[in-house]
Amino acid sequence: MNIEKKIQLVKKTPTEEILTDTELINMFERTSRPKHYIGLEISGKIHLGTGLICMMKVKDFQEAGLNCNILLADWHTWINRKLGGDLD
Repeated sequence: MNIEKKIQLVKKTPTEEILTDTELINMFERTSRPKHYIGLEISGKIHLGTGLICMMKVKDFQEAGLNCNILLADWHTWINRKLGGDLD
């Protein structure tokens, strides 16, 4: 897949915060499998739509050749006293 197609996948909706086009081009020129991670810190009841939208974006990133890691930050939820400090 060419770099232009990879950038289209990365920038595809619902992406809001991304590198500039120049930074994306440089990233894909430097490495064929850039690393990406998404961290999900639970701050309330989990909505199905949140998971679906996040995973749709992860799918776009994987198609563009990114190596994706997902962090479920439940421990961070607990130490930040979200959900009343109750992990259950």
